[in-house]
Amino acid sequence: MMLFNKTTDKIMRPLWKWGLILVASCVFSIEASAADALSQKPQASAETKLTAIFLYQFSKFIEWPIDTNTDQNESYFTICVDDDLPLQTILEKITVGEMVGNLPIAIRKLYEIPNSTQCQMIYFSSASEANFNILANIKQQPTLTVTSNKEMLYYGAMIRLKKQGKRIRPQVNLELIKETGISVSSKLLRISEVFKNEQ
Repeated sequence: MMLFNKTTDKIMRPLWKWGLILVASCVFSIEASAADALSQKPQASAETKLTAIFLYQFSKFIEWPIDTNTDQNESYFTICVDDDLPLQTILEKITVGEMVGNLPIAIRKLYEIPNSTQCQMIYFSSASEANFNILANIKQQPTLTVTSNKEMLYYGAMIRLKKQGKRIRPQVNLELIKETGISVSSKLLRISEVFKNEQ
């Protein structure tokens, strides 16, 4: 057993006191950080931000048939997003006050739209059964369908945002797009890879 003299005891007591405070402080910080993490909204990655920029730019380099904006949605150019909340949040920020032709851009959740043909552009983040069904329902409709998922491209999405290292390059199913009456700018095609579904 180690025995402390009065001098040693004077030095050690303050250290014990501050040590207990430090431990308590660390435990509180860990618990607080965990609570913050649970309460915070999902944060957007660099890839998500780049995806949002591509979707916005597509509206400038693609032309839709004149009669596309009909029915209940005629006063907006609507970009619909499935369950990707961070992407939707970024799109809402970068499209504030922006127009496509004479229509203001509106960002909507895909599954809150009664009829998916009211969307001029749809982004599918995953190859889910619900997304497959929507693709099948809007086949040959002038709705630009975009995805980052390879399977969705083979199933009938028009553009895939293909990740190449830190970059994204569009894969464009030009034949399928032309069938809907949508026109793609040559500027966009120059930076894209033309996709042919040979399956």
